[in-house]
Amino acid sequence: MRALALTLAALGGGCLQGDLNRDRVLQPLAESDVAGLRPQEDDLAVVLARLGAPLYVRELGDGIALAYGWLDTTNWNLEAQVPVGDAGSFQFTYNSTREALPGVVVFLDANLRVVRIERGLLRNLVPAAVTPRDLDLDDEP
Repeated sequence: MRALALTLAALGGGCLQGDLNRDRVLQPLAESDVAGLRPQEDDLAVVLARLGAPLYVRELGDGIALAYGWLDTTNWNLEAQVPVGDAGSFQFTYNSTREALPGVVVFLDANLRVVRIERGLLRNLVPAAVTPRDLDLDDEP
């Protein structure tokens, strides 16, 4: 609280703006549905029946990756502007947004059988752009 008071006093003739945003996109998958998938046994039909439609599908090597993601975040946005004499002003911006979409990726081979399932941030699990057939699903990450 003291830091806020000092910041406001320092602004003097300046300006402080802020807002709070809550973003919710889709719902997380039920862990029991994901854990129930059996690599080397289940196929695309089982995955779709258990998890539904993915956010996106990527061709990877001779197989595909089905990406499921969701988002539930609260973000602070603050902007301060303080005049600095006749020379102009100092501006500070803070945004707590994390460009991270958590999710689950189900990797399937050329026969559309589940090879592996990974959890984490989608940007870390599936490359943004891949030339088809460049990746080998048999390689462990």
